Amino acid sequence: AGLSGEFDSCSICPNGTYGPGGDVACIPCKACDVNAIPRGSCPVGSRVDGMECSCKAGYFGNGAVCIKQVIPFPSLVNMSLASLFCSKPNQVLNLVINNFPAFYLSDVSATFQVAGTAYVIDAARYMRVVMTGNITGNVANVGITLPIAPPNEDFGTALFSLSVSLGTEQVSFSFTNVFVPYVVGPPSVGFYSPQSVYEGTVLSVYVELSMVRPLTRASDVQAKAGTKELDQSAVTLVLSDLDGTDLLVNVGAVTGAQTLYVVLSFLDSDGNKVSTGNAISIQIRARPSPILLQDSFYPRKGAASDIQKVQVT
Repeated sequence: AGLSGEFDSCSICPNGTYGPGGDVACIPCKACDVNAIPRGSCPVGSRVDGMECSCKAGYFGNGAVCIKQVIPFPSLVNMSLASLFCSKPNQVLNLVINNFPAFYLSDVSATFQVAGTAYVIDAARYMRVVMTGNITGNVANVGITLPIAPPNEDFGTALFSLSVSLGTEQVSFSFTNVFVPYVVGPPSVGFYSPQSVYEGTVLSVYVELSMVRPLTRASDVQAKAGTKELDQSAVTLVLSDLDGTDLLVNVGAVTGAQTLYVVLSFLDSDGNKVSTGNAISIQIRARPSPILLQDSFYPRKGAASDIQKVQVT
């Protein structure tokens, strides 16, 4: 072995070739592609091909021929949550991404940025990836658990960035989501006016609330005055933000002396119905009887007993 030719004229195989013996001519050893990594050697007198070739990262083939891999750009197919809550940890965002070849979580990095603050997600602990396909065509089902969330005052659009390292190449993908304030529990009534009126008054109540998720439309509020359910047009949303929510509630004409409770209800961030309860109570007072006053004018023509009677209500 390592030789070639007839028994009486054997010659040693030169460098870069090998010979299995017998009358077989020396065979060239494997030649690696320029984009392959060579291993081993094929010195003078080799009995076997000692060369091994493996394509570099970003290329595929048998080593003798390596073709550059063209990895399609990732694209978002579906996202489970249209928005996320501030101040609520451990929310899970589920994504379906085309062409995101995350074969190993150790190769994946994930971050998001909102209101000028960057957050890093430990992919090994807080991500899961289920893939179908191969490096040049695949569908990845990605679950991201957010161990922390920004505070309520940092609500707004967040930029998420995912990347996967493929040797010398890196595939990156970005998408946006929105963080909204997270407010749960009953609201607090800070101020309301008026607190008392006479019966027969067409009543409108101005209310200032706190501990309310920012509302976007008046129809988010249900209003009730006593036992009467008010229609949606009765509520005007003056303003609503993290600092508070101001409303104008048109109750209509009130009758009968009573304590009238105006109750406002809406959903909190967890979807639970909350209300102001009996915090808004308005005293409806009976109108007093008219008082008859006598107004005398002196001096005036005629007898001093001439008196003009004036009815004052």
